[in-house]
This record gives sequence, C-alpha cells and structure tokens, in this order.
Amino acid sequence: MKNYLFIFILFTFSNCGKNDLPENFVEQPLPKNESPEKRELNSSKKEFSVGILENALKIDSVRHNFYSELRIPSGILRAKDNGEWGGKIEFISNNSKIVNIKMEM
Repeated sequence: MKNYLFIFILFTFSNCGKNDLPENFVEQPLPKNESPEKRELNSSKKEFSVGILENALKIDSVRHNFYSELRIPSGILRAKDNGEWGGKIEFISNNSKIVNIKMEM
C-alpha cells in the first residue's frame, strides 16, 4: 500500500505546474451563471473534440451520427441510440416501408 501511495504522490507532484498549452492560447474568464453568454455556450450547436496528438493540442469539429445501419438483402436494419432517453431498432425495406422492431424509453 505504501508503494502505491508513493507512486501516486510522485505522479501528482511531477505533473503539477506543467503548461503544455500553445503559445497563442488565450484563456477566457468563465461567464457568470444564468448569463446570456453562458446560455449561448451551453446551447451551441457546434461540437468539438479536444485531444493531444503527437504532443500537440488538436481541436476538431465533430459531427454525430446517432444511427447504426446494417444493410441486408431485403433492406436496412437501423438502430438509434438516444442515451438515457432510450433508442429504437427499425427495419427499412427496399420499398421504403418502415417497421419498428423495438423501442425503449
């Protein structure tokens, strides 16, 4: 147990104070609660992924596809994941008829 505690403390102190941000990074103050600026940030339709690639900050826009599809000879099986709000599985035949197989809420 003491070894794990020592490793944890060593890791914590070795990573404190690191600043790997790009030189042109500008920190912005957080908007006040219930302010129009905060509502605008929380309601943005723009989504981004943030990560580190080859020791550099990488920011990309993200486009979600909430459907998974499996094409079969007679049509398409399509599943939709709505997270905690449920989801559904449906079959779309080659003549565009939609049959709900399973829905969960």
